Amino acid sequence: MAFGFVEPSKTTTVGQRVFDVEVNGTKAISGLDVLREAGAYRTVVKKIVPVTVSNGRLELAFTPTLGEAVVSTVSVTKK
Repeated sequence: MAFGFVEPSKTTTVGQRVFDVEVNGTKAISGLDVLREAGAYRTVVKKIVPVTVSNGRLELAFTPTLGEAVVSTVSVTKK
């Protein structure tokens, strides 16, 4: 699956918005600071995470450690 993250706020600084992403109860992305990785406001950070869907369910959790979590896109492709 693919995630797209964009820092939406011009006033956010590096380190103000940090969060984890869990897929099916397993931490897939840890300590994501979108602005730090992107280097600029409104610049896309794309993350690819392999997943297995069981029983037709895919559970996602976005857990902030600082500020609020933000996700812009989620894409799941059947292989």
